Amino acid sequence: GSNDRYGPRGNAMAVNAVVRLAQQGEADALFTLGRLFESGNCFIGNPDLVSAQALYREAAARGSREAKAHVRP
Repeated sequence: GSNDRYGPRGNAMAVNAVVRLAQQGEADALFTLGRLFESGNCFIGNPDLVSAQALYREAAARGSREAKAHVRP
């Protein structure tokens, strides 16, 4: 039903869509996926800052200004 998009299944569908776009090299999706890894919100377990930084670097290389602001030296 229409409530699916606000429950756990909707969240999984949104994450899957972001992952697909990130795999295609879409800069905003790479940045969003980095944020999800950094927060740990959409994955079981703790935040993964190493993966988040790798995604930010990739997104920045593809032109995401937001990602550039999150890249750490």
